Amino acid sequence: MRLRPRTLTSRLALLLATLALLAGTIAGVAATFGIRAFLMDQLDNELHQASARNITLKSPYGDSDHDRDNRGGDPASNAGLPPGTITGQVSNGAITELVVAADLDGDHLPTAADRAAVQKVVSASDPRTVRLPSLGDYRVLTSRTPDGAQLVTGVPQGRVDHTIRELIVLETVVLAVVVLLVAGVGAFAVRRSMRPLQHLATVARRVTQLPLESGQSRIDVRAEELREPTEVAQVGRAMNAMLGHVDLALAQRDESEQRLRDFAADASHELRTPLAVARSHAELLREYTASTQLPEQVHRSLQRITDETGRMASIVNDLLLLARLDREVTERREDVDLTWILLQAVDDARVTARDHHWGLTMPEEPVLVRGDEEQLRRLVGNLVANVRMHTGEGTVATCVLERNGDRVILRVHDTGPGFPPELLDQAHLRFARARHRQESIESTGLGLAIVQAVARSHDGSLEITSVPGDTTVTVILPVSPQE
Repeated sequence: MRLRPRTLTSRLALLLATLALLAGTIAGVAATFGIRAFLMDQLDNELHQASARNITLKSPYGDSDHDRDNRGGDPASNAGLPPGTITGQVSNGAITELVVAADLDGDHLPTAADRAAVQKVVSASDPRTVRLPSLGDYRVLTSRTPDGAQLVTGVPQGRVDHTIRELIVLETVVLAVVVLLVAGVGAFAVRRSMRPLQHLATVARRVTQLPLESGQSRIDVRAEELREPTEVAQVGRAMNAMLGHVDLALAQRDESEQRLRDFAADASHELRTPLAVARSHAELLREYTASTQLPEQVHRSLQRITDETGRMASIVNDLLLLARLDREVTERREDVDLTWILLQAVDDARVTARDHHWGLTMPEEPVLVRGDEEQLRRLVGNLVANVRMHTGEGTVATCVLERNGDRVILRVHDTGPGFPPELLDQAHLRFARARHRQESIESTGLGLAIVQAVARSHDGSLEITSVPGDTTVTVILPVSPQE
C-alpha cells in the first residue's frame, strides 16, 4: 500500500525536498563530470610530459650529458619518470619491452595480461584508458622517437578515480544534508504560511457548531483580517464577507419568525374569548332546542358549530403553548414521574382506541424528570394520540420507557403505514400533514411540533424513524438531578 502525505504541508515539504534532491543530483552529476574531465586533462598533460621524457631517455641521441648520465647506457632505464609510470617499446606492432617505474624497489615487469591489454591500444595516436589486470587503470599514449622507434608511456589513473570517488561520497553526504535541511526548513516555512488557512478552518468549524437552526441565532465569528495581497488573505476576506451576509440573512429570518410568533400568540390570545363565548352560546342553543321540534339539519348545524368551535379552541391553545415554549417560558419546575404519566396515557388509549393493540414496557421504580408536569403530560399524550389518529385498525402500538445513564428514553413504536417519505423530515414542523390525509383525518398538524418544543424546553430531543410497518418516535430527556 502506498503511503501518501495526508496534509498539504507535508506534501509541499516533500515536493521541496524532491526538487532539492533533483537539483542537487543534476548539479552533482554535472560537477562530477566536469571535475573528472578537468582531472583527466591534467593527467593527459602529465602523460604527454612523461612521454616526452620517455622519448628523451630512450633516444640514443640524448640532448644533454644529464640525460645520458641518467640513462647510464641502459635503454630500459626510467630515471626521472613519475613513480608508477609504465614504459615500453613496440617492434613490428608488438610490445617487446614493458616496465614500471616503482617507488622503492626499482622497476617491476608487468604480467603478460598487462602486456596484452596495452597491446590493444598501441596503434592509437591519442591517450587511451587501459585497465591492467595487475596494476589497475592507466592512461596510455603511443609515441615515436626521432629515430622512428615506437614507445609506449602510461601513467596511473588511480589518483583521478580515487578523487572522483571521494567527490561522489562528499556530494552524496552534502546532498543528503541539504535535502534534509530543505525538507525541515520548507516544512517550517510552509506550516507558518499555512497558519492563516488553519485559522480559517478553525473559524469554519466554530460556525458549524453554532445552533443556527434555532431562533435568535447569530454568527459572531470572524476570520482574522490579513492586510496582505496574498491568496490566503483574499480567502479570509471572502469568508468574512460570506459570514456577514449569512448573519444578516439569519437576523432577517429570526426577525420574520419572531413577528410571526408574536402574531400567532396575539391572535390566539385574542381568539380564546370569542371562541369560548361562541361555543357557550352554541351549547346553550342545543340545550334549549333539544326538546323543540326543529328540522334535523338545525340540530346537526348546532352540533357542528359546537364541535368546530371546540376544535378551534384546541388549536388556539396549542398555538399559545408553542408561543410560550418559543419564549422558553416554563411555568413550573418540579420532579415529574414519567411512569405514572405514561401509564395513564396508555390506559386512556386502550379505552378510546379499542381497535388498536397497546403494549407498555417500563421500569417498576419511578423515572423522574425535572420539568413542567402539564407540558410533559401534553408531550406523552400527543405521542399516543399521534398513533391513535394516524394508524388503522389492528395496529400494534408499543410504548417503552427506560433509563440509560443520565437520560430518560421514551419510545412509541407502531406497525402502521408510517410517515410519507416527503413528510418524514418535516413531521416536527407546525401544521405538517400529509396532503392525501388532510381530508380523512382531523389533525391540526401541531402534535409533534408541541412534542419537539416541550422536549427542547426540557433540554431533550426528538427523533423519528419510519418505514411502512415500522415507525418509532423517540424522545430523550435528562434525568432529574434528584435521582
